[in-house]
Amino acid sequence: MFKGARWLSGSAGPLLDLKQKQMAVDEQAVILATLAESVARAGCRLLEVGSWCGDSTMVLGAVAKRHDGHLFCIDWWKGNIGTDLERIAEQRDVFSVFWQRVRESGLEDVVIPMRGKSEDIGGILAPGRFDLIYIDGDHRHESACRDVAGFSPMVRDGGVLCGDDCEGRLADFDPEFLEAGKDRDCVESVHCGVVLAVGQAFHDYSIDYNIWSVQRTGPGWRPLDIEFPGVRRKRQFSPPVIESHAVYNLVRYGRLVYAIPHALGPVDVTEEETRRRPEIVSAASVAALRKKLDKAIAESRDAARAQGGAAPPPGQAGGPAALPIKLGAFLGFNIVRYQGVIYALHRGLGPLDLGRQRVTPETRGVLVAGFVGELLLPIVRFRAGSVRRRVLGIWRQWKASTIRQWLPAGRQANRGRGAFQHEDSTGAVKGPEGVQRRRLRRAVHGDPEGDR
Repeated sequence: MFKGARWLSGSAGPLLDLKQKQMAVDEQAVILATLAESVARAGCRLLEVGSWCGDSTMVLGAVAKRHDGHLFCIDWWKGNIGTDLERIAEQRDVFSVFWQRVRESGLEDVVIPMRGKSEDIGGILAPGRFDLIYIDGDHRHESACRDVAGFSPMVRDGGVLCGDDCEGRLADFDPEFLEAGKDRDCVESVHCGVVLAVGQAFHDYSIDYNIWSVQRTGPGWRPLDIEFPGVRRKRQFSPPVIESHAVYNLVRYGRLVYAIPHALGPVDVTEEETRRRPEIVSAASVAALRKKLDKAIAESRDAARAQGGAAPPPGQAGGPAALPIKLGAFLGFNIVRYQGVIYALHRGLGPLDLGRQRVTPETRGVLVAGFVGELLLPIVRFRAGSVRRRVLGIWRQWKASTIRQWLPAGRQANRGRGAFQHEDSTGAVKGPEGVQRRRLRRAVHGDPEGDR
């Protein structure tokens, strides 16, 4: 799951964009809330293993509050080891972001944070005490197995054990692929460690939009058969793009990697009808798919030359124009890749059609680079300059306002004391009042008369 922060990678370093929206799709919130409501009762106890910035906390906390219950949240708020989240936690106090959301949602009397590692805290909790336990912690195989085995005894009879980031069952992937990626957080948008841990722990279980779930029935477990309001049941939400090659976006779904032409726009490869489209190419691995695409593009160009320059088929090089791909956002800029170029577009520019509107590095609010990392310092400098101009503007307004209020009182006081002042032959005021008047003109109006 997208855990509330995204790094836009480049050779010059990552760009941090800490967000409050963590769940990949809105359907996940509906599913999680429905699972919690199905077992909630007066004074219920819910447990969340892995909270990060608190997106799932808001969902479960709202259910607990409606039933006068509590939500216990276990996290060490340092991010998963070896992931981008770990680097984020080194720069930001993630717990403060989490607790601010809790307070703003009115859940400070419902949510009980328990800061520490899941294996340490789980060892002191009593079995059979929780109505629902939601696991979304370390995705590596050993840690995922430990969480599933360690927290499953704490679910009461009839309660629900569930978790996120399970893209399918064991049979949906090649065993070699899962084994190779089980000790990494995520490989090609698949959390191999979680898929293996859940498949090894339970004979049968439900998966809805990457959320797996089982219900305790005495000593055993069974999959849940629940209707989620407004949500069509499906195993996985549309997988994210793992890379771009030529004019194709590459995504993994199950055993295969699919190449989707940019010209098709957003499509969902979880739908069988989409996967059968002739423009979409597939292969067992990313490397094999790259070779397949390069060969097809070369053959298309050769055929076009032989036919006197006929246009290549849609989606191939030289065909319909590619669509811009939004990579993320950073400090008020949208980061977009278009035709091999990375653009940072200030949000104040509004909607832009890169295919029709001429956008250059000279365009105000636009930064251009060959890769994302090159944009880090220019964006920070642009933002710093904008803040400096804003602060100077506020300071100048305050100064002008203060002078306007102070000058009449000073002038009256000076007159009362008989302060020296007179006008010369040009009518310019001399003496203390004349000095202040000239300063006022320069500061407020930029009046050239103030130089006299």
